Amino acid sequence: MSTRATKTKRPTAQAAFAPAAAASQTQANSIAALSSSLAKDSATSTTGLPGKLTHAPGTASASSSTDLTPLQKHVGFWDRNNDGIIYPWETYEGFTALGFNPIIAAQSAFAFHLLHVGYSTQSSWIPNPLMPVTIANIHWAKHGSDSGSYDKRGAFVRERFDAIFLEFDRDGKDGLTFREITHMWRGNRNVYDVIGWSFQFFLWTFLWCLAADRDGVLHKEDVHRQYDGSLYYDLEARRRSGEKLPWFRGGTGLGWSNRTVAGSGASNLKVHKAN
Repeated sequence: MSTRATKTKRPTAQAAFAPAAAASQTQANSIAALSSSLAKDSATSTTGLPGKLTHAPGTASASSSTDLTPLQKHVGFWDRNNDGIIYPWETYEGFTALGFNPIIAAQSAFAFHLLHVGYSTQSSWIPNPLMPVTIANIHWAKHGSDSGSYDKRGAFVRERFDAIFLEFDRDGKDGLTFREITHMWRGNRNVYDVIGWSFQFFLWTFLWCLAADRDGVLHKEDVHRQYDGSLYYDLEARRRSGEKLPWFRGGTGLGWSNRTVAGSGASNLKVHKAN
């Protein structure tokens, strides 16, 4: 009885390396897709916003631009020429339009551009010496130790906003005193996040000086309206009508007036008019 030796068919080199080749092709396709996506994002960020603000400063609400995120609307007030880019002199103009004195306005513009969002919103690794803010990329500047009222893409998170007042509005007045704001600031701090602590303290102090009433209460409705920037346009219109921010809040007015006006939501913001 004869036994025929059975030969095992050895795989060819092409078959042996087929899985590796397939994996390499898959990786190449992924890299190509990522490169295409990044190129598209870069083109969008360098050409400005997907939709520019179409209002004149101080004459219309930022909420009229429905294709912008709330965070983009929030900073859009300082885009004085509506080109999607904010330069330091525009920020200075915006702060003075809100009633701040020239010294406070200059310091705020410096901090906003050089220390806060100027470089972080640029599309290039090479810093622009003018430190402009690209509104389309403003979500890149989102920092830690904040309230979480904006998500990572700049959308408004109502639940996190309401949680601020549920936790820190101790007596149910629908607002925050400066002391309660400092409690919130301390409660939101992340470990070793000195930059986030500093930015958060600056932003809430600015808002309290700007919009808190005569009793020092920053009302929930006003805080809500600053998240989409609409509060700033109302306040600029009031400044144009003659109302002034008091000097002890960083403004140019001599003091408070004796009357109150409605119009800032539910807060009935006090008129800051020189005596």
